[in-house]
Amino acid sequence: MSTTNQRPKAVIPYLIGLILAMSCVAAAQTIQISDDQFLDAGGATVGYWRFEEGVANTPATGSNTVLDSSDNELHGTPVKEPVYRAEIPGSGLLSNTRSLEFDGITGQRVTVPDGPLVTLTQSLTIEAFIKAKPLKPGTGGMGIIVFRADNRPGLDPYVLAMGTPGNILTFQVQNANQQVAELKATVPYDQWLHVAGTLDDATGAMKLYVNWSEVASTTTAIRPLFPEQAYTGNLFPFCG
Repeated sequence: MSTTNQRPKAVIPYLIGLILAMSCVAAAQTIQISDDQFLDAGGATVGYWRFEEGVANTPATGSNTVLDSSDNELHGTPVKEPVYRAEIPGSGLLSNTRSLEFDGITGQRVTVPDGPLVTLTQSLTIEAFIKAKPLKPGTGGMGIIVFRADNRPGLDPYVLAMGTPGNILTFQVQNANQQVAELKATVPYDQWLHVAGTLDDATGAMKLYVNWSEVASTTTAIRPLFPEQAYTGNLFPFCG
């Protein structure tokens, strides 16, 4: 990981539809948040949430019950009871037996404590397996898959989300001057997809992938800002 010095509080929320697994990597690439590209690209895995902890068709509840399978123990806390499902992709790509379903309207989400590990301000990769549905009315026009945000309006370091009407996959980074670099791609509803956004600090290459194929790219000098205070509230529920 390439960042080290931050303290504030939570940030990995919501969706409408199903999420099988998501991750972050500190470099750039496969189901993770990190500062690298895909998982085996040399980046350090920051967090990997497989959503395997519950019984199918029961709500996820309890503090720190959504376990992080990386070595960092960034365990998540479900909010407003997203539901464990037995629905998973049929490809056998993962050993998962569960997914989490988010209703896209009540603010169901999973939050993870903020801290230096998720303060990704240089290279990063965000990945997830998702099955999206149309966004619900009144939810702000965006269904967030993963984001880290600042309590100040309009200052969100990094986000992977679904835009209106619910099938516009969006990867965005923002700097302290509110300059934004953004990539978008249209994806189908009701299909399991692997989605990933990557940013390479050394080259400025920013890429968006669907099912491991590059669907959009740009080169940018913008890097995720260092938030003064991380966001802990309710915004933009995912439907799926």
